[in-house]
Amino acid sequence: MRPVNLRAARRHVERRPYAPWRRLRLPGPWKAAALVAVVLAAGTPWWPTLAHQLKLTLQREAGLVLVELELHGAAQLDVRAVQETLNLRPGMPLFELDVHEARARLETLGWVERASVRRQLPDRLVVEIKEHRPLGLWFGHDGPALVAASGLPVATDRLADHLHLPRLVGDDAPAEAPALIQALAAAPDLLARLERLERLPAERWRLRFQPGVTVELPPGDTAQAVARLIAVEREMDLFGRAVAVIDLRVADRVVVTPWPRVQPAAAATRGAT
Repeated sequence: MRPVNLRAARRHVERRPYAPWRRLRLPGPWKAAALVAVVLAAGTPWWPTLAHQLKLTLQREAGLVLVELELHGAAQLDVRAVQETLNLRPGMPLFELDVHEARARLETLGWVERASVRRQLPDRLVVEIKEHRPLGLWFGHDGPALVAASGLPVATDRLADHLHLPRLVGDDAPAEAPALIQALAAAPDLLARLERLERLPAERWRLRFQPGVTVELPPGDTAQAVARLIAVEREMDLFGRAVAVIDLRVADRVVVTPWPRVQPAAAATRGAT
């Protein structure tokens, strides 16, 4: 991502060549002010505050101020959200920002799994984000939320961008769904058909697939149950038939319920006459 210039008119920022090997030279008034501050404030309760202000002033004089923000790895998070979270201001001293605290604050945002923040002297802040990968759309008591691969609800915004994800239903569905989806990834065709995961009592799943196939899984080991479903489908090709329900709750059998046959309208009319 290209760096974002945080100041619309850069001519208002006094820029000086950054040369850390060169001694910082201050105008006479600044030298006098710094000397007076050091002499008068040393050993007083106000010294830490004055020293901090002096440090910020020296940074501004050296041109070490924030002009550009560079954001990498963010698809759901935008620059404005980063600015507001870190309280970034154009022209602020670059070392005023604690990069460790900034990282911790970014990682409190729902979409952010990991973050890193570093300064790039003389005037740039580089932020790298690893976002959560949304796994499904959970309909809980407090409304819909996106669930990450970690099993945690991570966001309630931008839901319309993720309507293609499977729906999760049930209180513990977010925590248990990642293991099921990971097991189902062994059959990409089935995973692509998955529309809805319902977590039912007795710790079992009811899955709904396109085009209208319901699968009843047994309680217990989710990975084992999904592996059995994949094996049954490969052997019997049930998803290619007019099947409404595939029931795997009995260990030694597969119970299949077909869709009811609908008579053509003409045949039904002849039968009525």
